[in-house]
Amino acid sequence: MTRHRPDTSHGHGTKRSSVASSGRNRITMANIRRNQDTLLAQNGDQQFYLDRDATSDFESVGSLIKRLGTPPQDLVNYLSDQFAQACKVRADRGITLQQVDLDDWAIDVHGNLVFVGRDDRKVSENPGQRPPVPTDLVAEFRRRLTAPHASLSRRRINGEREATHGKQELPDLLTHQPPDESGEPVFSTAQQARRDQIIAKFTAALEQRFGPEVIAEPNWEDEQKSRVVKLQTLERDRRFNWNLVLGVGTAAAVLGLIWTGIQVNQIRQQRAESTPKTHSQSEPDSTRTVWPIAQKKSRPIEKTDRTRPEIAPENIKVLELSPSSAFSDNRSTSTLSDPLDDVVDVARNTSGTSEQSLPELNGGFELPAPTEQPVDLDLSFSTLDETFLSNIPQPDVILDGASLSMEAKASGDQSGEANRSLGDVLDGDNAEDDVPELPQDTRPTVDRFVDLPPEAKTDLITTIDDLGVAIRRIEFPFDSPIELASAAADGSLDVVDRKTGNPFARLSTDGKSTQFAWLEDAANNGAASQLIHGRLIDENGGTIFLRPSIESNPFALSLDQRRRRPSWTIGAPILPDLTRLEIDLAVPKTIDLAWQNPFNAARPRRGSAVAILNPKDGETVSIAVKMDIECTRKLTCKMHYAYQLGPNMAWWPLTESGFAEHSNLIKTNWEHIEFRRVQAEQDYGSAGIADRKLMKRKMDDIQRIQEQLEQIAERMRMLRSLAVEIETNVTLSMHLYVQWPDSQQTLLRTVTPNAAK
Repeated sequence: MTRHRPDTSHGHGTKRSSVASSGRNRITMANIRRNQDTLLAQNGDQQFYLDRDATSDFESVGSLIKRLGTPPQDLVNYLSDQFAQACKVRADRGITLQQVDLDDWAIDVHGNLVFVGRDDRKVSENPGQRPPVPTDLVAEFRRRLTAPHASLSRRRINGEREATHGKQELPDLLTHQPPDESGEPVFSTAQQARRDQIIAKFTAALEQRFGPEVIAEPNWEDEQKSRVVKLQTLERDRRFNWNLVLGVGTAAAVLGLIWTGIQVNQIRQQRAESTPKTHSQSEPDSTRTVWPIAQKKSRPIEKTDRTRPEIAPENIKVLELSPSSAFSDNRSTSTLSDPLDDVVDVARNTSGTSEQSLPELNGGFELPAPTEQPVDLDLSFSTLDETFLSNIPQPDVILDGASLSMEAKASGDQSGEANRSLGDVLDGDNAEDDVPELPQDTRPTVDRFVDLPPEAKTDLITTIDDLGVAIRRIEFPFDSPIELASAAADGSLDVVDRKTGNPFARLSTDGKSTQFAWLEDAANNGAASQLIHGRLIDENGGTIFLRPSIESNPFALSLDQRRRRPSWTIGAPILPDLTRLEIDLAVPKTIDLAWQNPFNAARPRRGSAVAILNPKDGETVSIAVKMDIECTRKLTCKMHYAYQLGPNMAWWPLTESGFAEHSNLIKTNWEHIEFRRVQAEQDYGSAGIADRKLMKRKMDDIQRIQEQLEQIAERMRMLRSLAVEIETNVTLSMHLYVQWPDSQQTLLRTVTPNAAK
């Protein structure tokens, strides 16, 4: 529907206005008189006039500018030229424009400027006012074409407000603005209220359907171009619902726990019902417990002349041990922990045969399930003295809770791992093969020596002596063709190969110091590589060795596998026939040291040594350390450790993980045997006189196993104390030297810092 209102700017005629959201202002030819002649264009000397229908319409220049923005400069020039020609033609016809209004001009389909306003303003409304000059009209027309439109200015202002105050809401954008120079409509109060109401409803509908973000003004990337917003169809939210997954998972976990609890309860009830009891029929069901518990009996229990250990309720608990906790702090024993301490303490605090009821076993670890029939414990325990203790460290020796079967290990098979020798254990321990080297810091000794440069470095000059003492001769610990040539006129000496007579090095002096330098032929002379093994003798009889002499701190032994391969760099190869290596272990007074396999000092390039360390107060436990030595251009020492819990027991590799596994294995055996002891006491109290004799033998056997476990647990505690003492106070000392006929040339030695030389 099209509405018309009087043209207030001209005072005559009507013009069609639209309130469409795009802001387009189309002026139909119905506002132009049917017989009105309209200037279209001027082509040469001919002018074309068309009589348009009322149904034809053009879009005014003002509407185009509001919709598309300021036109480019070439279009401005083109329209200005056509406007000037049109003004000239109209002036010739006696028609004078009083003012320039872009809404009175349109562009037809051929791109020509067309006047669509009223032609009845031939006379100025003010007779005393002079009509405008055509050049002023053209200038005004050009200014209006190039000047920013008011609506665009409002967009810029709104954009600045968004940058500082946030986005402007859609109702604010749709509210009424006062008419500007472009001729926007002016509404009455009632019309404006009606319009605001429609806008509010429309905005609420948009916000309800698409959310509040759809009514916010979009971020204009190009303010000169309009942006058509196309409403998207309402799509289904296909994002993954993690809340649903979490809820389902939680529900499944709860159901699983409930089902597990029901199954455990049923199993415990079945075990309790299958356990032999002497309850009377009148005894209430509340006296039944999950685990068999010895109850007070009317008849006395036969007592033996021996005592049997019984775990106190507070000692039935989970005993945790970290794999590296036994050796993690090798300099402080206060932080060490071991489950065997708890086993030993429990064993020491146990009382004799108890007639009291044992509380329910709920200490935290899972006890093995009792069987329906009494367990046969006739296992030939006469062979379980040292053989049983030797087999405890093996993982497959863990006593099975259902059968307590140990016949395979208790039969005394001496051909298995239980009878391994120390050499087999140390040679078969390859855990340190992949351990990287641990380089040690070194420092020069007080001996006089010089570090010669490589033979190819002929441009390097090395100071031999800065005392100004003349060099007299050169010596070697073996037969060498190297000698010093007679002094030249400048006092220099040439180092010559006696076989070829060619010099390959030179000793020069300036009266204050003696300097060494290789000659050009040194790299090609085979005798040059022997020079490093020699020594220079000065005129005072002093010795200057031609290779470095270094020292290092003693190496502290460590059970940490990362510190089991120390190395020292000595710079050059050694003379295998003349070099000696002496090694020793410095131990405190609380440890006895015995060398089972001493190191051969005359074979320093490759060899090994084995030392056994025992506590001073006895030989119940032992730790052996094997040192594999390799010496070429550097000295390396790989450490291997093994332990023994008794003089006649087997040796086992000593590692952090192995120690923890061994300790936990003994703890597990203790828990299983203790459970069987409690069960045997319960069965003994409810058995008849004939059955008690057989059960008494079984209880004696259980007690014997417990005593042996107590013994091995005590030895493991002693082993841990010995290991901590070794890490704290035992160090490795060594001395690598070349044996000369009259003295020793030190290549490497370990010495405590600030010690007397």
